[in-house]
This record gives sequence, structure tokens and C-alpha cells, in this order.
Amino acid sequence: MKRRELLQIVGGVATLEVLSGLAPRRLLALGESIHRAAGAPRTGHDLLIAALAERILPESDTPGAIAVGVPAFIEVIIHHWMTDEESARLEKGLTAIDATANARFKADFAHLTSEQQITLMREWDTAQQRESGSAADAFGRIKDMTIYGYFTSKPIVENVLQLRRTPGRYNGCIPV
Repeated sequence: MKRRELLQIVGGVATLEVLSGLAPRRLLALGESIHRAAGAPRTGHDLLIAALAERILPESDTPGAIAVGVPAFIEVIIHHWMTDEESARLEKGLTAIDATANARFKADFAHLTSEQQITLMREWDTAQQRESGSAADAFGRIKDMTIYGYFTSKPIVENVLQLRRTPGRYNGCIPV
């Protein structure tokens, strides 16, 4: 099994419970509407969000998170979907991510080497306690949004997953 296949399965299972009340078409429409939203205000953490997203789903034989617009997708979620409390909690966690990177490696997360980024991400991903507003909490939220944004982006839906909106052929006017 390849890493992307595993992430696809894990991402589907992780979001299934949260979004289980929505029909598949509604889920895809939700993802597309978020991707279409433009001009989202910046959080001030745009480089950090882009670095996290690309490290979570880097470019390989398929496009990476940046190539399909995941950072912009996350910005739209933060500014148009999250409550003020949720967005403040995430902002606090993103600040904690950079503070941790600076304390350990003397640079912001976006400017660390791949190995340093992966080291920190593994620690946050395996953290037993994810206190509200912590680096581990923010990483978990960014990871969830990255996977959701990636697998609802048009290039991935059409070219990687090869999902068809209407299976088969449509015959609108046929004798009954």
C-alpha cells in the first residue's frame, strides 16, 4: 500500500464521523464551494500553513497540497467557517508551533529543514495530550483540514481519484 492510499483511507475514516450526516454529493459540493471562495483574508500564518500542508501531503507522482490550493482552502475555512473562538484557538496553536520551532531549532517552522519539520510533526502527531491552543492541537486541526482540502480539490477528484459526477451516460429524452 502506498502512502497516498493510506492517507486517503485514513482521511476518509477520520472525516466520516464528523461529516456522516451529509450525503456524498453534498460533501463534494461543500469542498468545491470552499475551494471556489477567493480573497480570504490572511491569518499572518500563511507561510506556516503552507509549510505544514506541503509537508503533510508533499508533491510526488501526484500534486502536493500547495499545487492544489490547500493553504488557500484552509484560510477560507479559518475565516468563513470557524467561530471566533475556534479561530483564536487555532491562531494560538499556530503561534505555539513557531515558538516550539524557534526554541528547538532557532527558526520559524516554515524555514526549518525537512528533517526538522518532520521531527516536530511526529511529536505533535503522537502527542497523548492535545491541550486547547497547543502546537499539537493546531497541528491536528491543520492536518485534518489539509486532508479534507486535498481530497476535495478538483485536480485530485478528477485526476487522482477519478470520480465521476454522474456515472454512465445521460439520456435526457428517451421514449418510456
